Amino acid sequence: MVTKEQFDAPYTNLKFIIRKHGFTQDEFSKRINMDRSVFNVKINRNNGRDFSLSEAFRMSELLDEKVDNFFSV
Repeated sequence: MVTKEQFDAPYTNLKFIIRKHGFTQDEFSKRINMDRSVFNVKINRNNGRDFSLSEAFRMSELLDEKVDNFFSV
């Protein structure tokens, strides 16, 4: 079961993976056709916002990483 702290935690691993692949968050948000401010809100899980499943799959494909890798353990 996921705790409230885990649910509210930002996607730290995803941020690392994006940098590892040589993208800034601004560049990456453009590559997935998402406004930078919306991307920032979602990657930081502000106000309960989160990525949709289709957005997660699109990011996974672009980064050639499993969606599971986006989450902290």
